[in-house]
Amino acid sequence: MDIKLVLERGLQGFSMDDLAQRAGVSQPTIYRRWRSKEEMISDTIGFSSNPVELPESGNALEDIKDILLNMLQSMDAMFAGAPFSPRLIASMLDSAFILEQYRNDFILPRRVLYTRKVREGKERGEIRRDADDEVLVDLVCGAYIYCVLFRPEVFDRQMWFKQVFDLVKNGVASLRNELK
Repeated sequence: MDIKLVLERGLQGFSMDDLAQRAGVSQPTIYRRWRSKEEMISDTIGFSSNPVELPESGNALEDIKDILLNMLQSMDAMFAGAPFSPRLIASMLDSAFILEQYRNDFILPRRVLYTRKVREGKERGEIRRDADDEVLVDLVCGAYIYCVLFRPEVFDRQMWFKQVFDLVKNGVASLRNELK
């Protein structure tokens, strides 16, 4: 399946017939493999195909940076180098099946790692104790989706990554960690 069809048209904008035509096969061939567009998209994107490992650099902020980089690289892999488009995000919101799978297989495993690293950083004195774990994770992940949806024309992912990580690091680093 060519994910570009979904990125071009969104979930609601293409049919299994469109997919069959582009692939040069019959509709029954498509339906033998997938029961629905949602199942096909979920399988094609492979939300769960990129396992997440817990980095252990000894510095929680560096590990959070590595988790964020892994998230961005995983998204590149999912979309075969095509940008994570507003159309795809909107499509995910229109499909409870895809949204749930994305949340369970992609977002939650990374959220668990972020939260664990924030807590480790607090215990080691690298992250301010008053930084809210959940809000910090929301800021990092939510900022990316916001930029993709509402600022795509000026969104430079590499610049975004550097700026967001620097802001997070400067905002949550403990005074003890800053002195190192």
